[in-house]
Formats: sequence, C-alpha cells, structure tokens
Amino acid sequence: MPKRLRHLWNRHRILLSMFALALALTTVFAVRMVVSTMHWSDPGNRDLAIEGWMPVRYVARSWNVPPEVVADALALMPDARMTVSDIAEERSSDVATIRAEMTAAILLWRAEHADD
Repeated sequence: MPKRLRHLWNRHRILLSMFALALALTTVFAVRMVVSTMHWSDPGNRDLAIEGWMPVRYVARSWNVPPEVVADALALMPDARMTVSDIAEERSSDVATIRAEMTAAILLWRAEHADD
C-alpha cells in the first residue's frame, strides 16, 4: 500500500471505508443509468409487441406512455410489478385479452395527447 493510503487507513479507517462504499454505489448507479439509456434509446425497443413476460411498467415505457395509463386500464396500482401473464392468470383470462385492453388504453391516450 502506498504510504499516503496506509496513513489514511490507519487514521481514518471508517471514513475511508465509507468513501469506498459511496464510490462503489455511485459506480453501480452510473452503470445502470448508462445501460438503461442505451436500451431505451434504441428504436428497436419502442412500441414492442406486448408479450406475456412484460411487466406493466415495461409496456408503458416501451410505448412511451405514463405507467398510470396502462395500470388504470387494467384497474391495477401504478407501481404493480405484475407481468401480463400474471394479470391474465389472476383474472382467469388469456394474454390476448389483456393485450387488447392495454393496447386500446395506450392508443386512446396517444390520440388524446397527440398535440403534446
């Protein structure tokens, strides 16, 4: 260990540990932000066909609508982490029906907010 770092470690162990933890957390969140930005900047990830594996918020993000639009159409809490398949199973329905409800709500919202 370099002399300066050894000195800091001996005298300020807790402070140096907290700094290392803060640096690690900052790095994790920065990487997440970059990965998310790259994913959602790709035009291939917009208006994706609604599939059973997709959570409600993912559908809303892909179709560029507020999550509340999709959640309200399905009478769910906006922060619900359920997938389309989970919703269909809970309602004893099929994915196609849920997909149709979501698509109708999304298209209606887009039509109402076309000028925005």
